[in-house]
Amino acid sequence: MQAATETQIRFAELQVRCARRLGELLRDEGHRGGRGSNSHRASSKRGGSSCPLPDWINWSESSRCQRLAAVEVAAFERLLEEARRRSKPITLAAVLRSAEPQRTRPVRTGAPVASDLASVWAAVGRCMQPDLAIGLPARYVHASAHVDLPATKVELAGSVAVNALGSEAQWIARLTSAKASGAMFQAAALICANPADAWFSELDRGAWSCCFLRARGSGAAQVVAYLGPRWGAFHAAMRPLGPLLLLGPLGLAMESSGLRLSDAG
Repeated sequence: MQAATETQIRFAELQVRCARRLGELLRDEGHRGGRGSNSHRASSKRGGSSCPLPDWINWSESSRCQRLAAVEVAAFERLLEEARRRSKPITLAAVLRSAEPQRTRPVRTGAPVASDLASVWAAVGRCMQPDLAIGLPARYVHASAHVDLPATKVELAGSVAVNALGSEAQWIARLTSAKASGAMFQAAALICANPADAWFSELDRGAWSCCFLRARGSGAAQVVAYLGPRWGAFHAAMRPLGPLLLLGPLGLAMESSGLRLSDAG
């Protein structure tokens, strides 16, 4: 029985080491999976990754392996040693759970709780059908792929949904730039809006559409900001969730002509 247990432990460690090595190779070769199609491995049809994944691995598996490869060597070896000492087989999930920092966000007064945001992301998914979800599970918006924050080097292409709370200035700038370059078709970002912040004026200059989410209490409002040509569909999907505001020249033109956002659904 002892021999069988030792064999199981060694086999589990070998699996984790192989997954880590695979993650290193995928990372070095730039494999990121699809960005503009429903495939988890095909190249994007709207300017996505030019280095698709091999047929024998999907995007989710590639992501886990590359996250494993990002764990520091000392921490990785320490976790394997602890598993051997406890005489328990190590798993990829256990390594990631122990080695990666737990991301927590400050609670904002008057902000919707996580469960309330499910309907918000569902509405975003209906109007956009995102290719990439950043900082939120792909299933929330029916996206083809998911990337954890901070995602500083991820390619922004196709349709992108981002949980930008706490990093609003960075994401508004990145999304605006990606849209201007033509690489990205459309984007939606969850932000905490404060008109006093310097980056807030970028929403007006970039002609973003904004849905101010209804929430109890006081404090800075949470907003879903949309950038792209399908703002009419965005307004129709988000209208039940809060007041809408169309910024930029188009918004001014509609206001001066007496049109309402509800006419643009």
